Amino acid sequence: MKGKVSPRFYNKKYYYQKCEGHEEFVKGKISKRFAPAFSLLGNVKGQNVLDIGCGRGEMVIYCAKKGSMAYGIDYSKDAIEIARKNVDNIKKIEHSISDKVSFKLMEAGCLQFKDHFFDKVLLLDFIEHVYPEELENILMETKRVTKVKGMIIIHTPNLWFLRMLQTVGHPFGYKESNLHVNLQSYFQLKRSLKILNGDIKFHFIKRKNYFFHLTSNIRKSNLGNLSVRILDYLFEISLIAKVVHSNPFAFLFESDFWITINDCN
Repeated sequence: MKGKVSPRFYNKKYYYQKCEGHEEFVKGKISKRFAPAFSLLGNVKGQNVLDIGCGRGEMVIYCAKKGSMAYGIDYSKDAIEIARKNVDNIKKIEHSISDKVSFKLMEAGCLQFKDHFFDKVLLLDFIEHVYPEELENILMETKRVTKVKGMIIIHTPNLWFLRMLQTVGHPFGYKESNLHVNLQSYFQLKRSLKILNGDIKFHFIKRKNYFFHLTSNIRKSNLGNLSVRILDYLFEISLIAKVVHSNPFAFLFESDFWITINDCN
């Protein structure tokens, strides 16, 4: 067993300069990549919501503003420090969330919460950062703290798409993050998530600027930037977009997966 990725890699530099959404975060905004999560979460008023691997805490604060009791956990001390500092700043303006947010330093494989405590649990951009040997235990812990009629929401990149992007983008300088130790395909995810014994649904969601947000390395050159712009233009053509986001093509061309798991038992 390889253990786990050291939390020292998830430091302030990572969250302020590298982790997607950092540009919006420093401006007090939330990344557009979370937009599908808002829709999938639905009404969270009066519910207990947990964000596992909460990072800077954007989703936790969003849920609290929508009326939930929102909890965020992370094993990175810097992540929790940033999240707490952020919520302290927001409390000065929006007093209503002062008693609705809780950030805790905690391991995802040992959740310090009661059984079936949460209505909804988020694992956003998380699975790819934990080794396969860790994932089974983390999923079982996630299931344990989720209500039987609750919902688990997962977001993770598509292995096949990123391998294709790496092949095409390598001449332009594209590099996949070395922190992604467990990228999975559609079929691998289906197998991994069976342990939750719930109703698993994949949501193929059209995303504007499809390639732009994934290719900062490629866009450093003029040719690379032009190539990305052309690809984004092509993928926004109605017919192409319809094909790309439908089975079986979505298994390859979908850049990331949004997954809901209901009725775990």
